[in-house]
Amino acid sequence: KHACGLNSHCKGIRHHPVCSCSPGHVWDPFLGCQIQKIKECTEHSDCLSNRTCSNFKCVDPCDNVCGNNTICTVENHTIACACKPGFVGNPFQNCISQEIKECTEHSDCLSNRTCSNFKCVDPCDSVCGNNTICTVENHHTACACRPGFVGNPLQNCVDQDVNCQNSDDCSSGKVCVDFKCDDPCLGGCGPNTVCLTVNEVSMCACKPGYIGHPFHECYPKECMVNSDCPEQKECRDQHCEDACKDACGPNSICKSRLDDVLCLCKYCLVHKRLYRHPHSVDPCTPFVRDNPS
Repeated sequence: KHACGLNSHCKGIRHHPVCSCSPGHVWDPFLGCQIQKIKECTEHSDCLSNRTCSNFKCVDPCDNVCGNNTICTVENHTIACACKPGFVGNPFQNCISQEIKECTEHSDCLSNRTCSNFKCVDPCDSVCGNNTICTVENHHTACACRPGFVGNPLQNCVDQDVNCQNSDDCSSGKVCVDFKCDDPCLGGCGPNTVCLTVNEVSMCACKPGYIGHPFHECYPKECMVNSDCPEQKECRDQHCEDACKDACGPNSICKSRLDDVLCLCKYCLVHKRLYRHPHSVDPCTPFVRDNPS
């Protein structure tokens, strides 16, 4: 009992168990009794003529044998690889498309066509420029500007009423826009300004001798140095302004002369000379003397 393994039967002989595999099974020294594989074939002739014998089985011999774009046939257990119609090459490696040669020279095509890569094509594609007409005669192209246009038909044709091709054709200060010379700053700058164009980029600027905001208004410069102003004024930001403005401290009287500003206290006999610098500390509080002169 339990002396033999799976797929086997036991028989007692002379008081000892003897094991044997069940019908349809064979002994495997490593795995015990295994199902006996049925041998479909032992040679090609055991199979149909379009099959071959491999590992005791009849199989399709065309699997992964021929290259791309091929047809595999089997006859009398022998394979044959061939390129598909319209393809050429090595059928065991790769077959590529074989284009039909429509032409080999221009004369093989109609007079308004040319031969390119063995095909008759329209030679006008992407040959002429903008606003042109392309004609073909005896396999040769001819480009011409459309009526009302002028220029190089192989590059670009423009309206014959245009003023310019680019900004170099325009006078100073103007740029070429839609084939016309225009003032790029027209209506955009303030009074007393000029429009400057650099590399086709325009900007407003004050005229020489003027200052201000060029998009609003520019005005003449009043001064460059103090001597350009009246005696009681000094030059600030190119304007003549009251020299005493914000020059002295509280409770003081300001008097300007030449390039000096003189601050006098209202309530004491004190004065201090300043040069356009307001007091950091008020020295002129009532009844207090500071640096008497």
